[in-house]
Amino acid sequence: MKNSLRRLQSGSSTSGAREAFQEGLETVAGANDEARDAFYTRAVRAAAILATQLPKNAVLSSLAEDNSIEALVTALAAADNLELHSVSHSFVRGIAAKRALLEAEGGTLTAPELEKAFGISRQHINVLRDQNKLLGLLLGSRVYRYPVWQFDEQSSRPLAGFERVMAALTRETVDGWSKLIFFLEPNDQLSTGERDEVTPLEALRSGRIEEVIHAASAWGA
Repeated sequence: MKNSLRRLQSGSSTSGAREAFQEGLETVAGANDEARDAFYTRAVRAAAILATQLPKNAVLSSLAEDNSIEALVTALAAADNLELHSVSHSFVRGIAAKRALLEAEGGTLTAPELEKAFGISRQHINVLRDQNKLLGLLLGSRVYRYPVWQFDEQSSRPLAGFERVMAALTRETVDGWSKLIFFLEPNDQLSTGERDEVTPLEALRSGRIEEVIHAASAWGA
């Protein structure tokens, strides 16, 4: 990101674009695959449209991302003024919404990061996940990420009552992403006289375990 910003400030961004294009061209050519070559051509054209037509603030927001894929997703999410099919907009917004869920309440960690942060061995993490006592979200084909908020910072163990709530949520129609949404979105059954929008996570943290279990049992049924 910093290098991109420096090129913008120094006026050398064009040469950087040429270098990136040439590097990509050589990589795709090395694959000797016509389909990949055609895809690369269309992707470059799409990137050129985004680069020239997006508002400057959207471009800068994209450059703030950690990698090229996330930068592209951020750019596409800001492309409301471009002539994209409504399905494309919905798809991109879906990706952005998933990322927002992953980043909520402290974000997520991989098993090695979780082991370092909370002192739980990777083997035990896998066991807890397989027993539905820990929420793990599969990203890609093999990598699981674990929401930090499911742990008590003091004890480094899952929140009190979390395992019981997970059991109440376990149905064929409720996958890992659905469970994530349940914990993070306000639930009408948990509203109080003081607050209308209370998430199951907030209620669980405040000790309202039985109420959250009841809400989980009814959720998505």
